[in-house]
Amino acid sequence: MERQIQNIEVKYLAELSRDESDELISSLVPELNQMFIGWDNEQTIAELAEVFEQHRVEHGIAPGAVYIAGKDIAGIGGFQYLEETGLYELMCNVSYGYQAHIPEIINHLVFHAFGNLKMDKICARSLPGTVLDAHLIEYGFTSPGERVFTDDGRDQIWKYYELENEGNLIPAVDAYAYSADDWDILV
Repeated sequence: MERQIQNIEVKYLAELSRDESDELISSLVPELNQMFIGWDNEQTIAELAEVFEQHRVEHGIAPGAVYIAGKDIAGIGGFQYLEETGLYELMCNVSYGYQAHIPEIINHLVFHAFGNLKMDKICARSLPGTVLDAHLIEYGFTSPGERVFTDDGRDQIWKYYELENEGNLIPAVDAYAYSADDWDILV
């Protein structure tokens, strides 16, 4: 796990001011169309904030607005619980001008998941060939393959990734996972 990057902050959408909400929407409309199947440009950030806030209440965590150096809104990032996998999904969707910050954002989110929230494993998904896809691989996420996820009755194929918190793994000898008697059976 790399060190935490200090110039990245994630703020819940419900906490945004009206100006911050407008800035987020104007910078992300094309990306939101790709990120959320069936995104309607007329949908407001308040509706999205409500969905994320319900998720936060139910699961204790939700995506939010990603700030760079405390002032510029880069996009949406954080975690959401995926029922299909039983894992929390890392979300990182930034506007085009902030794609160079994706490695820092991923690092911040992974540090938060493993260092602060003590998660054992997280997942991520991206469309094949995107900037996020390349950075997930670079960071060390492994891809068991592509998965079909259904949203509002529509199926979409995503490249699916997982990352384990190696800091939480305990060697079998330390966990007393086997005894000397177990080896006699194998001989």
